Amino acid sequence: MRDFATRFFRRQPVTPAAGTPKKFHYWLSLCLAGALLCLPVLSVTYAPLVDYPNHLARVYILYHYNETPAYQQTYDKLFEPIPNVAIDLIMVFLQRFVDIMTASKIFLLMSMALFVVGCHILSKTIHGRRTWLVLPCCFFIYNSLFLYGFVNYILGVSLFCLALAYWLRRRENWTWFSLLASSVLVFCCYLAHLSAYAFLGVSFVVVEAWYFAFRRVSLRSVALGLIPLIPSLVTFAVFMRGSGRIGTIQWNTLAGKVINSLSLVLGYNYALDAALIVGILIIAALLIKQSESIRVVWPIFIAGVAFAFLYLISPRNMFTSEVVDGRFILPAALLLVLSLKIEAPAGAAKYLLIAYLVIASIRLGSIWNTWMTLDRRITAEVERLKGLPQGSSVYVAFTQPAIGEKGKVERAFEHIAHYATIYRGSFVSGLYAIRGQQPLVTRPMPNYTTPGGNDTQRLLYNSGYFDYVWCYGESSNFIKHTLSGRSILVNDTDGFALLMSGRAVK
Repeated sequence: MRDFATRFFRRQPVTPAAGTPKKFHYWLSLCLAGALLCLPVLSVTYAPLVDYPNHLARVYILYHYNETPAYQQTYDKLFEPIPNVAIDLIMVFLQRFVDIMTASKIFLLMSMALFVVGCHILSKTIHGRRTWLVLPCCFFIYNSLFLYGFVNYILGVSLFCLALAYWLRRRENWTWFSLLASSVLVFCCYLAHLSAYAFLGVSFVVVEAWYFAFRRVSLRSVALGLIPLIPSLVTFAVFMRGSGRIGTIQWNTLAGKVINSLSLVLGYNYALDAALIVGILIIAALLIKQSESIRVVWPIFIAGVAFAFLYLISPRNMFTSEVVDGRFILPAALLLVLSLKIEAPAGAAKYLLIAYLVIASIRLGSIWNTWMTLDRRITAEVERLKGLPQGSSVYVAFTQPAIGEKGKVERAFEHIAHYATIYRGSFVSGLYAIRGQQPLVTRPMPNYTTPGGNDTQRLLYNSGYFDYVWCYGESSNFIKHTLSGRSILVNDTDGFALLMSGRAVK
């Protein structure tokens, strides 16, 4: 397997340049960084990524679909080329060997390992040698989109790095096998998440345009370099003629653009984040001052600039997805950083790198500490949810918390009622099973139409359709008051409330 991987990603041997990290020190540092990134995931029972419980419930249903008549009556399985199925494909496969919670840890750890490996391979491809720039990039994985549970996107970015690296190594000497292999890697990116395919499309076009303009390569060479995009593009066209939808296009606000631009550094403690941003800027300024030379790998740098530009002009919502613009930040940062060739005195470079790693580790430690606190509360609530009757239905009445630190922390509770699907076979409202987004679609429910009007009307109607109502936080007081006389309060602990509706009482 190692020999195959070597041949698959091989390139002409390069003599190590001055300043190349020593092999042992480099791999030791990279492995330690990867292990550090995995510790928060390994230390918690339930990773408090906002959307993650919702995704886990869906893949649990997908795996048990054929053996559970209730799932067959409630959901349809789709066999379409949906560009958003990384977790569905991988987790359904993993459940053949391990339980779903173990599979969930494996999936997250695999995503982190692929991200670190992807950064390494892409960096070595760009520079032809090992560089220390990989280490700062590895910590980018704990960005805001990851904390919100956009796991398909994160895995897609990892695959993007691998696919781009392979394409860069082969673009000057294509063979039928390498074109096929590159097309397969591009298609894997497409299946993982549409954004990963978009990143590759932009990168391929920008790099080929640069070589055509400045290196005078032939149009034939440019055309060959774009061939790996075609199979996935045809697949996407088929998808758009079926379930695919552009959806509502919604533009971001100026404040939203500013906040999203900081997604690589924003955690749960904004004061700490601000201090760390200042520290990173100081390190960057010192590095520039101490550098003997800073050179740029222009085609990669321009691709990174293109991503930054696309962030500025892209809408917030499109293709039925949210934070479309914010998804360009991570690949932009990766390409902009990895495109740099910085020559600095060894001593200064070493201490500045250590300073950055200390700052990144402090940020990671803060996230880890918050995860531990959240995990204790989530674990306790999941244990209470395990007391639900088998096969019961639960309506989630979760009001979006206010923007800010508290709101960001509380969002981690938004979907934890979906663990009732895993442990009690419950039908929980709000499952991500939407045509055009997931390979599982909720069947239309008889006599059920979400009413318009105010929140009170909707809550009263829905509570009568479900056996239980689950809520959290400030909204729970409103819900308990509204459903007074129509439900029985089963549990009210730590801000979480569970009410038995009139339907369950009957």
